[in-house]
Amino acid sequence: MRNAREYNFDGLVGPSHNYAGLSFGNVASFSNVRSASNPKLAALQGLAKMRDLAARGFAQAVMPPQARPNFRLLRQLGFSGTDADVLAQAWREAPVILSCAWSAAPMWTANAATVSPSADTRDGRVHFTAANLNNKLHRSEEHVQATRTLRAIFANHDHFVVHDPLPPTPAFGDEGAANHTASRPTTVRQASSSSCMVASSSTRRHRSRKNTRHARPWKPRRPSRACMAGSGPYRVRGAEPGRDRPGRVPQRRDRSRQRQRPVLS
Repeated sequence: MRNAREYNFDGLVGPSHNYAGLSFGNVASFSNVRSASNPKLAALQGLAKMRDLAARGFAQAVMPPQARPNFRLLRQLGFSGTDADVLAQAWREAPVILSCAWSAAPMWTANAATVSPSADTRDGRVHFTAANLNNKLHRSEEHVQATRTLRAIFANHDHFVVHDPLPPTPAFGDEGAANHTASRPTTVRQASSSSCMVASSSTRRHRSRKNTRHARPWKPRRPSRACMAGSGPYRVRGAEPGRDRPGRVPQRRDRSRQRQRPVLS
């Protein structure tokens, strides 16, 4: 492969956009809880931003909003009857769960999937794996529609492969491309997609058995959502050995302020 083009995917804000404060540990989420939202204005702002980038020559694409409310989640949790009955029951008995079912968080496209660029894969195809996002209830079922959407967009099997998500357990916590970056030394052929997980060192200390014996009591400033083990399976999903090894987040006093820019190619 001699040429590659980068595409920017934006998530379109859905009509159920609201500030429910569902992401514990997310400063922005908690700072704006119960604020008034304007889904239409947010969607128009997003489209304007996409149009602006496209006008400047960037390859721009859009991920559609997911169907809301999430009746699959509500019925799975025991609410029954007509759709109206389900919503009424959830409102009376479990308003927080109802908020999870209304969540428009899929707009954060960086969490939708992890991408292994064709330059890094054995078969020369681009490999996608929808993130299981198992750390938060309101996001834990996004992978169902995200996988369908990715398979619809990248339907050419000669160039793309869309895998099922990793097992939805903390052992394989996966937050998608938001926790990855791509390093490009000199040529596209040498591209490397490496994992740079936020608070990766704290995750290792918290979940690695090797450190259990001598580790000091540790309390995270913010809950870790992804784990290093979640990067391992990407080797068997097409990535060449040596090009998928998790990288380390540069040592900084406050890692939470690091900018994350998912690069898809």
